[in-house]
Amino acid sequence: MKNDKLIKIIFYLKDNWHEYLTESLWGKLLSEDTYTIDNIPFFTLDVSCGDVVKIITKDNQHFFHSLLKRSEHSTYRIVIKNNISDNIVSDLLNNLKLLGCDYEKGVNNMYAIDVGKNVEVKKLYSLLEDGEKKDYWDFEEGCFQH
Repeated sequence: MKNDKLIKIIFYLKDNWHEYLTESLWGKLLSEDTYTIDNIPFFTLDVSCGDVVKIITKDNQHFFHSLLKRSEHSTYRIVIKNNISDNIVSDLLNNLKLLGCDYEKGVNNMYAIDVGKNVEVKKLYSLLEDGEKKDYWDFEEGCFQH
């Protein structure tokens, strides 16, 4: 029988380019205190979708304790500049899909990108770098596992 119990796992954030102190990610139950990350991190560093983590539960809240196994997925973040046309953003999102990436849209023109282990990361990086050179967006690597 498949167990699809999802919980929110709280991660304390270390960098401060944003205003958030924590980020919560969905975790899919594997065992009592072990979960698979089930969405793409926007701010949490060094964790990607599919990674296996151990949690600690305190006062009915679930906190990240440690990384147990990497998924071989990488995570990138893009912040689209305010003056960029919808067509350019649409082209970017279509190209991400063509490369085999998944993405989630966040606040303030931000996208989190999940780069599966079979994606040619050099092609993705070239696409992201090209858009940054054209001043369409800024991007950063949140977790590299390729």
